[in-house]
Amino acid sequence: MANNILFVSSFAEPNPVGSNRTSVSQVLALRNLGCQISMFTCQKDQTWQGPFPTHESPKLANIPYLALVRNGIPYHIVNFPNIWSERTLKESEWEEAVSWGMKALTALKPKLVHLQQWQHLWWLMESAIRLGIPVVHSVNDYGMVCLRTLLITG
Repeated sequence: MANNILFVSSFAEPNPVGSNRTSVSQVLALRNLGCQISMFTCQKDQTWQGPFPTHESPKLANIPYLALVRNGIPYHIVNFPNIWSERTLKESEWEEAVSWGMKALTALKPKLVHLQQWQHLWWLMESAIRLGIPVVHSVNDYGMVCLRTLLITG
């Protein structure tokens, strides 16, 4: 079992209710099993209620960043360009996001990256793969396979 898991989720409020319940519940369960785990998130999602990085914040690979602990969970909160949150990116935007992700992951040194949802941070999975870091993706939202998100209609 990896002892340094970076759990990546845009739905990352530490109070496990609503849309973020799955992410935080998994982090807490892994921590209770003895895993060294931290949450990597952004404030791009409307559920985020905590502090977020500003231009005056410390930087992670030249992007505003905060490291803090919320309800016993270490958080890495980033404020990257909004374009990286889009469902489809131009090749240059994708490469810019992946390149930044590789620098961030190199600084954070996880042994395993667990991507919870595709929203906002899906390019980080490719960053980890390019660095040779094992990746786990929990498929809770099938939007990655359907750009129109019309998988089933009434």
